[in-house]
Amino acid sequence: MELETSLKQLYYEVLDTVISEIDRRFSESNKDLIKSISSLQNGPNFFDLETLKYLGDLSDVNVSAAEAEITTAKTFLQNKFGSEKAHLDEIIAILYGYKDAFPNAYRLAAAALTIGISSATCEASFSTCSRLLSPFRRSMTHARMNHLVLISFERQILESISNEELLRRFHKAGNRRLQLY
Repeated sequence: MELETSLKQLYYEVLDTVISEIDRRFSESNKDLIKSISSLQNGPNFFDLETLKYLGDLSDVNVSAAEAEITTAKTFLQNKFGSEKAHLDEIIAILYGYKDAFPNAYRLAAAALTIGISSATCEASFSTCSRLLSPFRRSMTHARMNHLVLISFERQILESISNEELLRRFHKAGNRRLQLY
């Protein structure tokens, strides 16, 4: 009994720490966005109109005007999935097939999927820039730095290009000397 009590106490302490850290790190608008995105997955707030308003504002969907459509989409998806847990990518795959019938519900789900990708892309590009911007490279022109960042960020595409073919095309370009008179 004493072990169970101490485990509960530890559980609540960890939970309090996590909640306070979330409160510290995220603003109120970020919390509203997280709630909106989470309401697009099966759960107690599944397609809740009040919760979806914040995501609707970001994706130019008037949730109040589309109330009938979103309610119908909610019923349709609940019938499709039943009581099993559905992930957002599964929901958007179904909504994609019916995007003419549920255009606003599809736009909300697509916006929710896009938010994670766009923030991850920003993080990746900032990480690339911080690796490239060394004191020795700060004297480069902006255009050259831009090309270097692009090459570094799109490294997978660059690795698929044959070095021999690249050198052959560079050689065929002809004389690259500038006339300085």
